[in-house]
Amino acid sequence: LRAKLEEHTGCVNSVRWNINGTYLASGSDDCQVCVWRPWMTRRSTLPPRSCLVASIDTGHSRNILGLEWVPETGDSQVITCGLDGDLRRSYLDGGCSSQLLA
Repeated sequence: LRAKLEEHTGCVNSVRWNINGTYLASGSDDCQVCVWRPWMTRRSTLPPRSCLVASIDTGHSRNILGLEWVPETGDSQVITCGLDGDLRRSYLDGGCSSQLLA
């Protein structure tokens, strides 16, 4: 699978599939988390924007270096860590977009 995650305006540093392999989350130097559903099309590569499910402002002030899906949340939350030293929980289903954990 080859793709360019064009929604990001910075270098992508971390990507993670959810447990079922239906969603891909990406974290970037632009401090955003994007969630993709690449199997929405029959193409073998990700078309730009057409499979973007969500773009979340995480509240990080510096690059996102890592992310993980939060288990048992129905794929509605991710945890991110950044160069700013913050650990944040981001909600993909609306409401509060992010929460500082540490």
